[in-house]
Amino acid sequence: MKKILVTLALYLVFFTTYAQSTDSTQAGTKSTNKSTSEVQTLLNGKSHFGFFVAPVIKGGLIMDEAALLPGLRLGWTINRVVSLGFEGYGLAPTITRNDILDNQKVRPLMGYGGFFIEPIIGSKKLVHITTPVMIGAGWIGHIRDWNDERSEPYRDDLIDDQVVWVVEPGINAELNVANFFRVNLGISYRFMSESSLVNTPIKSFEGLNYSLTLKFGRF
Repeated sequence: MKKILVTLALYLVFFTTYAQSTDSTQAGTKSTNKSTSEVQTLLNGKSHFGFFVAPVIKGGLIMDEAALLPGLRLGWTINRVVSLGFEGYGLAPTITRNDILDNQKVRPLMGYGGFFIEPIIGSKKLVHITTPVMIGAGWIGHIRDWNDERSEPYRDDLIDDQVVWVVEPGINAELNVANFFRVNLGISYRFMSESSLVNTPIKSFEGLNYSLTLKFGRF
């Protein structure tokens, strides 16, 4: 986990710096009249701030089965070069397993979320790139299938659960549809602390995600 966090920190520094330099170049020659010794900062007298609300749908594999993870992102954009905010997702309860407990159907469940930082490269272009990284936590567990026939009620439908750490870096291609609306398609990878759930491989809830995001707000 320490190696992952160090790698992500270097990744964020690189892309934030690159995004700033890209937008500075696009600004034209007006800045050439200013002193070359002026310190460049993310926040200055001409700062631009925006915000967005974004429903998200992610698809991937959970326990080697196709899964959907709907979610929501809330973000604050600074100078069109980086966004900060929070996001959260939940596993749609469409998966059932017969190999967790003998003679019982089981449904895996998961929810996770956290803080994200999203460098933006070329935000004024029709199609541009964003490179979000989320760091947070989540919950994973197994419950008995509520559609399973039972001869007698169970005392507790919850079989096993645990709290996990989550780190999810990704890359998106984003389209400027209107001043208030953007759409992006992305790929991310969900790194999680190892699962200790009963009869469950330790990496069952990790995996590659494909996402569709609809951003509404002021950019």
